[in-house]
Amino acid sequence: MLNLRRLFPYLRPYLWHLVAALLLAIPLAVIRTAPAIYTQKLIDDLFTSRDASKLLWFTLGFVGLYVINFPIRFFHYYLLRVVVARVNERIKNRLFEHIQSLSTDYFTAQNTGTLISRVGSDPALIDSGISSVNVIIREPLNFLFLFSYALYLNWKLTLVTVAIIPPLAWVFSTSGRNIKRYVQRLTEENARIFSALQEGFSGIRIIKLFRLEAESQKRFQEKTADYAKTYLKISKMEEVSHPAVELLTAFAIAAVIYYGGLNVVTGEMKPGELLGFFAAFALMMNPLRTMNDLNLKLTTAGAATKRVFEIFDWQSRLPKPVNAPKLEAFRERVEFKSVRFAYPDAPEREVLKGIDFTLKRGEAIALVGASGAGKSSLASLLPRLYDVHGGSIHIDGHDLRALDLNNLRDQISVVSQDVFLFNDTIEANIRCGKLDA
Repeated sequence: MLNLRRLFPYLRPYLWHLVAALLLAIPLAVIRTAPAIYTQKLIDDLFTSRDASKLLWFTLGFVGLYVINFPIRFFHYYLLRVVVARVNERIKNRLFEHIQSLSTDYFTAQNTGTLISRVGSDPALIDSGISSVNVIIREPLNFLFLFSYALYLNWKLTLVTVAIIPPLAWVFSTSGRNIKRYVQRLTEENARIFSALQEGFSGIRIIKLFRLEAESQKRFQEKTADYAKTYLKISKMEEVSHPAVELLTAFAIAAVIYYGGLNVVTGEMKPGELLGFFAAFALMMNPLRTMNDLNLKLTTAGAATKRVFEIFDWQSRLPKPVNAPKLEAFRERVEFKSVRFAYPDAPEREVLKGIDFTLKRGEAIALVGASGAGKSSLASLLPRLYDVHGGSIHIDGHDLRALDLNNLRDQISVVSQDVFLFNDTIEANIRCGKLDA
């Protein structure tokens, strides 16, 4: 629940939608109590008395009940869906924006498929938690109204059925606790599937060139097998709990049949009252099941929120200087002074060790060396895709780390050896280096 509190800034703009949806839970809970009352009145006031004059009113009353239910139910659920959709949109946009603002070293250290999973899948799990918020008010009220009506009909019979609640609560809590352990694992397995998909699609040329199709498929099948294994463990727990609940409910129903039947035979209860009690008892089981599902959904949403905000807590490792000077144009020289560098995923292995050279304006320089010697790494340091680990790089006497990052990159043009095309038009791909060209 502590993790879910961090969602409040995203919920705040839609707070009135949420409040309205929650308030509509009250009349909706009252309407959901009506079938039990209606059953009792139908038997005792119509069928037993055989008063045909009441038949039309009963029919109109039944239709009227659901005419009233229509707008209440619609706005109760639709307003909540508005909140879910807008919060999902804001989280995804903010998450994508934040990830793109991070320094490049995060993308070296993190698996791309995992990042895709966190942006694509985790907000959907948060949605399920938000969409269940209305349950917190609606279902307890629904249970309370039904329980009160059952007490009104026969308090002794109600106390008999209450005996089922402790064992039901034990089944719900035990199954929920066990399922929670595997929900986190299931999400992690899903992230690994995303990772395998990303590698399989983006590396398709290498896979085909080196005939790695079988190996790639094997790795993907291992990921899906792990996901299926975890999913089936959750399914097993759920499918054990459901018949256990039905069995316990059967004992309670048997008690109602026996004890309630005695009351009808002895004249202490009318047949309609017993049927109304049956209806109330049956309807009471649904709020209990729903509250158990709510617990699981909120736990899942909390875990997803934690993963999402872990990314929000990441900060770029490229310090932003205050009042940084801006370069109007490159005028004199670029200097590499005792530059040392290692990638974040292998900090113990330095790629560059004590690099020194000066490049003057108007000169051209070629870096020649074997693959892996550090040529691309050296070029990546100039636009500060990474920061040096030792030494410094200067442009016209300014240390790169003291300059405004966007201004620095505006001064640099790059023709990369890696061909990357955005999924857009040819024009857009040509224009991407200067959008207003």
